[in-house]
Amino acid sequence: MVRTHRLLAASALLSTLIVIGGACGKKKLEPNECNQVRGKAFAVLNEAANCKSDKDCLASNWPGCAHEANQDMLDRLKPIKDEFEAGGCAETKQDCPKTPDVFCNQYVCEKRTQAIRTEQP
Repeated sequence: MVRTHRLLAASALLSTLIVIGGACGKKKLEPNECNQVRGKAFAVLNEAANCKSDKDCLASNWPGCAHEANQDMLDRLKPIKDEFEAGGCAETKQDCPKTPDVFCNQYVCEKRTQAIRTEQP
């Protein structure tokens, strides 16, 4: 019984060391590599966000300011964002407008914009 506990403790210690060693061994990305990873994310966001109804449309929160997206796009962005953060890359601070209201317009997600009314002379 004691031997089993020792084996479990040794196994747990070894697992912890492997996880810590793996985290410390992560390569920090160079600034141009960070830009390439961020570019992959923008390539996803630049695709049309297809939808069937308003509930299919969501707003992304990375990279940059909020952008219209659908769930598939957000799922594809997650590993890219994880790669960006694991590489020690930092997002530059931007003055972004509030998160846009997005809706489905002819099967493509779009940002809802306010009409600006001007007086006619």
